[in-house]
Amino acid sequence: MNPDDKRVVYILGSTSLVNDLSSEAIYAILPYYVNDPTLIGIYGGLFNGLGSALKVFFGYLSDRIGVRKPLVMLGYGLSALAKTLMALVFLPLLPVMIILDRLGKGIRDSPRDAILGALRERGYAFGIHRAMDTTGALLGTLLAYVLLKHFGGNYQLAMLIAGVIGFLTIIILLPLPKFRVEEQKEDFVSSLEHLSSSVKHFLLPATLFGATFVSPMLFISGAKDELAFGAILLYALYNLFYVLSSLYLGKRSDVLGRKRVIVLGAVSAALAFVSMYVATFLNSWLLYSVSFVLYGIGIGAFLPAAFAHVGDIAKAKGTAMGAFQTVFGLAVLISSSVFGYLMGVFGNVIFLGYALVPILAVLLV
Repeated sequence: MNPDDKRVVYILGSTSLVNDLSSEAIYAILPYYVNDPTLIGIYGGLFNGLGSALKVFFGYLSDRIGVRKPLVMLGYGLSALAKTLMALVFLPLLPVMIILDRLGKGIRDSPRDAILGALRERGYAFGIHRAMDTTGALLGTLLAYVLLKHFGGNYQLAMLIAGVIGFLTIIILLPLPKFRVEEQKEDFVSSLEHLSSSVKHFLLPATLFGATFVSPMLFISGAKDELAFGAILLYALYNLFYVLSSLYLGKRSDVLGRKRVIVLGAVSAALAFVSMYVATFLNSWLLYSVSFVLYGIGIGAFLPAAFAHVGDIAKAKGTAMGAFQTVFGLAVLISSSVFGYLMGVFGNVIFLGYALVPILAVLLV
């Protein structure tokens, strides 16, 4: 990778690292603050899916106006503000702040991913970015553990400290080039209609694989009754293996092919659900750990390979990245919400039943 491309990757990666340090600290605290499986499923679905549902429009907008950086900065700034306010509002207003945070994610991610998707070594670029992103998530979960151990039940103070950290992203982004591209002349609907057939054909698999994944908050919720704050440490383990698999398998997808790595991610997710059910049945620290590790590998394998595949086949990369992330994110949102509801009704046995979903996704694709 040439030095200029590498500099771009590390600026965007560092921004995501700091943002995720802030976000994931809050994300890890919420299952203790809210303590209701159905709401955790909905909030987790909003965290993982809502921002993605908005990305197709803002991806198109970045193609239409011909610049990426202003939207990237606006998105990170809005998220930092919303995360800080989560700690200051009454609990019934928490979903509003989550929606604003995810709106920020929807604004920034497609323009950012379009920048990465235009680089020559896309699999490597997305792997590095995803690894730095998830390194921030790993540090964020450790920060959440420290804050909860230090402040005990003062969840709002812990969330406030985590939220303020998010404003550092604006400073990191300042040296990022503007990345002017040829302006998209088509209107929004026409730009979707004129996506390449390869991109359109990938949207159905993206939806199916989106239904495979649920918010990791539900894994924390499944483990916290037995492990207390120790569930956050296992979430850190999840993020560690997400980092390692993103970095290694993102790069390997440039050589092995995207499909093999994507299927590996689905199979790993299926095994994670089975392991999680057995862990809750036997109350085994070892199996809880294995579950979080397998789930980290599953998502770490799937996402860099899928992003790189869209970069391979798309011309209007902002719109295409947004379309992929929209259908994937909506599927995750619905999947997490349904999973949380069923978990509230049937308990942890839902982990065992849900192991069938990744297998069905692979068979149908």
